[in-house]
Amino acid sequence: MDWEENIVDAWEEIRDFRTIEQFFRILDETKTIAVLGIDPGARSDRRSVFVAEWLQKHGFRMIPVTTENGSAAEIFGEKVYRRLGDVPDKIDLVLIYTPSEKVPAYVDEILAVRPAFVWMNLGVACEAAARVFAERGMLVVQNTCFWDEYRFYPKMCNYDYDENLNRRP
Repeated sequence: MDWEENIVDAWEEIRDFRTIEQFFRILDETKTIAVLGIDPGARSDRRSVFVAEWLQKHGFRMIPVTTENGSAAEIFGEKVYRRLGDVPDKIDLVLIYTPSEKVPAYVDEILAVRPAFVWMNLGVACEAAARVFAERGMLVVQNTCFWDEYRFYPKMCNYDYDENLNRRP
């Protein structure tokens, strides 16, 4: 497979047939998600915090990895890590909430933990990093909100929404 086929860029593209299949693969194979860039001291309406809590409520193991100099030891009952390499568990997906220009600083850490998937949140894209990950066989999604896409697909919507989970962060 050509490495370029491992990159999905922007939410418009994620809804074509090829990427729908890739998205189902991500969901079928993902149990543990490292949320890179979460700020444990942030308000609960900050997207990274909201999505981290939402992931837990929907059966994913969420591992917070902060890029801030916070003092919180845990968030939502999970230990906060300062580096991906400190996480003792296998990471299936790294969900990135750092500004695009900071993504290159985490490339080596992400490569070291070898997740199958790297997802850069809406507004986050780094072509150079995406290429490095894709060339190593990782499926990369960038500039796309995991929460929005999860709610979009019928396979994932087999539960009743409650008002709190159906709000847009």
